[in-house]
Amino acid sequence: MGTAPQLNDGKNGQFHGGIRVRIETPHAFLVKTLPAPQAPEHKDFHYHEYPFFWTLVDGSATEKLANRRERAYRQMVPVFTPAGEVHAHSSNGRTAVGLGLIIRPDMLDSVKKIEPMEMLDPESVATMERLNAEAETRDEASGLAIEGLTLELLAKALRYSVSPKDQRAPDWLKTARDLLHDRHREKLRIGEIAHSVGIHPVHLSTEFRRYFGTTPGQYLRTVRLHSAAGLLERTDSTIGVIATDLGFYDEAHFAHAFKEALGVTPTEYRRGKQSL
Repeated sequence: MGTAPQLNDGKNGQFHGGIRVRIETPHAFLVKTLPAPQAPEHKDFHYHEYPFFWTLVDGSATEKLANRRERAYRQMVPVFTPAGEVHAHSSNGRTAVGLGLIIRPDMLDSVKKIEPMEMLDPESVATMERLNAEAETRDEASGLAIEGLTLELLAKALRYSVSPKDQRAPDWLKTARDLLHDRHREKLRIGEIAHSVGIHPVHLSTEFRRYFGTTPGQYLRTVRLHSAAGLLERTDSTIGVIATDLGFYDEAHFAHAFKEALGVTPTEYRRGKQSL
């Protein structure tokens, strides 16, 4: 590990900043962190005793792995970090609110084959959204719900890690998927995405469905809806403004798509978050 220090404060979540929520389950414990007043903007290279998933709930954060380029965390996208992986963080001037899921020692054998990864698929993002909701709800059923969601996330990460190499998405397809995240507010067209990665539009559509189980258009809609959920929770923007900013035809179209995906209307979702 070189001179990088080990951070192994599993009892308090092994994360910098203040722990606002901590829920322990048989397989993991869930922590929601708020920046501590003394927390530095830059956190030098370090590693952790236990493997964990982490996602950005609000604010800004970037990560740099040893000998790799820096990457920005995306809101509600889970990132898996194995035990012992050396990395550094920066909040870029915007303090980060984070959600961490630390795997307990009795589960370490189950995660040995899981590679470090950023889980950009809509199902993993939805799982992290649900974990965040449970962190806020904290009722008698939360422990059981978190246990199930933990196993769901571990299974998806393990399945991806042990799949044959030739079944994994090629780099150009991952770049196309990243583009849908990075530019989800824009009016994107399949042809434009295909041109950006140097692939024919028909081949892009076929391979996207093959590897990600959905079309680029459906994937983009899912990304927009999860972005909308975050805006409803963290801002006072009207539903109409959010719908327009995220490229929906009108407020009614947005409300219908939101309820179909999340089971509640945008108004009900915002009301529920405000009551927590």
